[in-house]
Amino acid sequence: MHLELSELLACPRCGPGQGLVVSVDRIEDRRVREGWLACPGCDARYPVGRGGIDFGEAAGCGGDSGGGDPEDAVRVAALLGLREGGGVVLLGAGLESAAAGVAELAGGVEVLALSLAPDGPAAPRVTRLLGVRGGALPLHGRRLRGAALAGGSPELLAEAARVVRPGGRVAVLRPTPDLDVPGELPLRVLAAEAAAIVAERTPEESGP
Repeated sequence: MHLELSELLACPRCGPGQGLVVSVDRIEDRRVREGWLACPGCDARYPVGRGGIDFGEAAGCGGDSGGGDPEDAVRVAALLGLREGGGVVLLGAGLESAAAGVAELAGGVEVLALSLAPDGPAAPRVTRLLGVRGGALPLHGRRLRGAALAGGSPELLAEAARVVRPGGRVAVLRPTPDLDVPGELPLRVLAAEAAAIVAERTPEESGP
């Protein structure tokens, strides 16, 4: 986990308004290899290590944690417009296998990948988020450059809209036929096809 990612993370127990404090046991090149994230509000502690952050119960990350499609990395980079520049992007469950490829294709981008696997291959600029409950994301609002999801979780789609910054993109690969982008979400649909839905975060006033 890159040290600066701690500024984006929120306590899953207290909600998106509560930040976390980093306690470092081992750090290399500004990446926390071993340590903890601690919540000043509820005193919860979340271990950092093995290329990921363990937020607790490994249940329901909003998609299938299977092997994915070998071309997903290219699709995600293209749909989110990750040609250049930095920032942080989120990959939902079912896209974890594309995380290393996305980081390689989009130089300077940090990738957060929802994961169901307690152990996974470490990759440069990739941090796995373990134990995310339901559709709630342990992230502050309006901070991410983009988010890519797989499948058709309306709850996770709403959370992606919350955490992506204005002008950033939310993409859903292989959406279920019944998935729709509700009008109340701050998203402007750019494309809606069987293979993918792509939307842009609108400049809505601030929220959590």
